Amino acid sequence: MNPVYLCKSGELKRKDSSLALESADGEEILIPIEQTESIFCFGEITLNKRLLGLLNRHSIPLLFFNYYGDCIGSFLPVTTRTGTCLIAQANAFQNESVRLMIAKSIQSAAFQNMINICKYYQKKDKDLNTIISSLMRLKGELTEADSVEEILLLEAKSKSEYYQIFDIILAGSGFRFGHRSKRPPATPVNSMISYGNTLLYGQLLAMLHQSRLVPEISFIHSVVKKGASLQYDLADIYKPFLVDRLLMRLVRKKEVKPQHFDQQENSCYMNKDGSRIFVAAFQQLLKTTVNIDGRSLSYKSIMMRDINRLVRFIQDPDSADLRFFEVGW
Repeated sequence: MNPVYLCKSGELKRKDSSLALESADGEEILIPIEQTESIFCFGEITLNKRLLGLLNRHSIPLLFFNYYGDCIGSFLPVTTRTGTCLIAQANAFQNESVRLMIAKSIQSAAFQNMINICKYYQKKDKDLNTIISSLMRLKGELTEADSVEEILLLEAKSKSEYYQIFDIILAGSGFRFGHRSKRPPATPVNSMISYGNTLLYGQLLAMLHQSRLVPEISFIHSVVKKGASLQYDLADIYKPFLVDRLLMRLVRKKEVKPQHFDQQENSCYMNKDGSRIFVAAFQQLLKTTVNIDGRSLSYKSIMMRDINRLVRFIQDPDSADLRFFEVGW
């Protein structure tokens, strides 16, 4: 089963016990419901109650995103979420030691994945020693942090160090990062980072809705984000290899080119052709498998495994294992 990304505008409707998008230009795009895991709407989509009934029957969440990639609403099928898990998650948030343990575990995996990405490119003759040393130092300081606010400060420092890799790795490609800009993204690299992060947030949000966790109760970003912020916590674990490495690969292999962006004076966004290339590559990457403890797991399965580990830990912190995925090659 795969996520479906609707970038075109039109009417999403039920057709012969399956789905179809009738786009604004009259094209009809069939969507096999048996192969659909979740639906992400980036265009202007209309629908009716009959469609929602079908999505509910097949347990398919439907999420809507605005122009900037923020989730602005969703339709969620009836879930298996229980009051017991909700209470346990709220208690974990209110218990300072448990919350700090979760926050440190998430951020430690995020730091290590940034370090491992740097080491991957260092093997390809990129001079990243200084950045790796800085990230390792910050990861060491994480063990001494005694508040979520300190962890957020270390996260900000790590991003400042880590973002330097883009101009080093992409040197000579014609693409330049400069510095991180979000609203709006100012360069093609920033545009790809923002777009890739949006895809990752949406994927995690759909998974959280299918789990027993409440996306609105997070452990790190609740102090700086509004709404469903748990996906922002978890996304930091996967961004280095599901977004950053992906965009650098697309640029280095010349699959993404300057003509795939609409560059304005103060903003830059991927156009439809660029978005299609990025979405296809992102979907393929989620299916990519790696060997973990003798098992072959896709990145998408690994993300769900991490969410389930968090569920078990929240319900029983004394006996559950809380180790999040760290990429390695």
